Amino acid sequence: MLARLSGADLERLMDSIGTPTFLVGVTGPDDFVILYANREMQAVLGLSAGDLRGQPCAAIAPPEQGQVFRHYFHQCWLAGAPVMFETALTSPGGERWLRVALNPVRDEAGAVVRLLGTAIDVTQERQAQEAVRYQNLLLRAQQDLSPDGILITDANGGMLSWNARFRQLFGLTDADMSQGADRVFPLIFAQLADAEAARRKIDALNRSPCAELAGEELELRSGKIYQLLSRSLIDENSLGRVRIWFVRDITESKRAERALAEAHALQKAILGSAHQMILSVDRHLVFRSFNAAAERLLGYTAEEMVGKATPLLLHDPVEVEERRTAMGQMLGREASIDEAFHGRAPSGEPDIQVWTYIRKDGSRLPVELALTRLADEQGNHLGYLGIATDITERMETERKLFEVATTDALTRLWNRRHFTEQATKALLRARRYDDHDCLALIDIDFFKRINDTYGHAAGDAVLGAVARCLDATLRRSDFMCRWGGEEFAALLVNVDAQEALRAAERMRQAVEALTVPWDGGTIPVTISIGLSNFLRSETSLDAILSRADAALYAAKAAGRNRVNVAWEAQPDSPRPAARSG
Repeated sequence: MLARLSGADLERLMDSIGTPTFLVGVTGPDDFVILYANREMQAVLGLSAGDLRGQPCAAIAPPEQGQVFRHYFHQCWLAGAPVMFETALTSPGGERWLRVALNPVRDEAGAVVRLLGTAIDVTQERQAQEAVRYQNLLLRAQQDLSPDGILITDANGGMLSWNARFRQLFGLTDADMSQGADRVFPLIFAQLADAEAARRKIDALNRSPCAELAGEELELRSGKIYQLLSRSLIDENSLGRVRIWFVRDITESKRAERALAEAHALQKAILGSAHQMILSVDRHLVFRSFNAAAERLLGYTAEEMVGKATPLLLHDPVEVEERRTAMGQMLGREASIDEAFHGRAPSGEPDIQVWTYIRKDGSRLPVELALTRLADEQGNHLGYLGIATDITERMETERKLFEVATTDALTRLWNRRHFTEQATKALLRARRYDDHDCLALIDIDFFKRINDTYGHAAGDAVLGAVARCLDATLRRSDFMCRWGGEEFAALLVNVDAQEALRAAERMRQAVEALTVPWDGGTIPVTISIGLSNFLRSETSLDAILSRADAALYAAKAAGRNRVNVAWEAQPDSPRPAARSG
């Protein structure tokens, strides 16, 4: 695959590798050009991808090592086999030693067309090697202070020196150590779970003066786990003089690794079995986790979201902008989208908000999102954890409860209490903005006679039919309710006296034309309306209700099926005459 990849696909693949890696194009025996170096390699070299792309491989090495670079690249290409070497590079952080592994990349025909290089920072190992080589006294001090067991052997495997930690790790005495390798190594092998494999590995290293061992694990019969590292110190003639062995007790770290793996497994089980959506983002707001519940409820897969998308994909842009505007008003300055999303979470407090998620299929899902900031032990910001709960059923229950609390069950209009609350708010707005509102009280004429003649079921049918008829004549800005019994109330918003009178007359005429079918016949219905206006000097609904009620009483006394008004004059509102049917 690497033989063909290029452009963004190649960069994404290589950037996903967690170690410094670079890809080299091969166009001739000595023509090796860098195609791409991933972010880790860019960081090591202190150069950008653009600086490196197209450069000869030797260009990244110090001048004195350019020929060495070309030699190893040529060797890998010519032999078609992996090559490993070490080199010193100068980076912004100073000189760094890298162990470079070159691997040939072949095309379909088997020809080597590219070289893939990976680099491991071996600066510390190199420094330790030079310290051993040039400062033997310092090495001895380091041996004594080292938490690792250290053993130094000669080219024939004979023991030259060791520290106390080495003896402690294997339970050896000074007397054991004084008898040399023939005594010590059998005692060590006897403690190993697989002594034969360890013996073969050590013998192979002793036969290869330049060979190294990095991170070989030794399991002891006691259950402990040691890590074995070995390096030869090479003189100017490339002859191995001595070999240093490092033995490190990694039992606790291995236990920690197992505990971490178990914790990850537990976390995965929790995320997979949770009914709530559990989402996390990094400090760049890119998803880092997206559990099974989120996949099920939102229609996206974790593969589509993790590392690729941000929460903006799930949110209604209009709702986000409304929240941002509202937060800006609260803060007294323009708020960012991040602030609208996160609320109090950046301060460390859990933030709970109701949002509307947009599913992959475009449908909407109301959720309650509890957001918590994630930080490490030093308080560094890592991202956010969100737990989103589907509140569809809760909102439907709340809607039904609100409907029960605010709606008249028979007519489906607002009930008196809710109408009074909303009308009071509307009148306060009218007073603030100098609007003109009017109130109509409506009574069904001879309703008792309808109940007595046709029965209460027929009376209920008349109430429902009249309610629908009246509601249909009103504008969207107007609203009405069942006031009680056979009475209704309607608030006509931002109308002058003439407009209000025409609206009331339309209601009266619509009901007069209404016939309510019942028991094979029809029930004729008329209404009487009392109409009054709201004065800017008034601070409550009581006064206008009182005037409208008096007007309604007068309309019924005058013969019913008519509109009667009770106007209180205002400088900009003429007093119209009443109409009757």
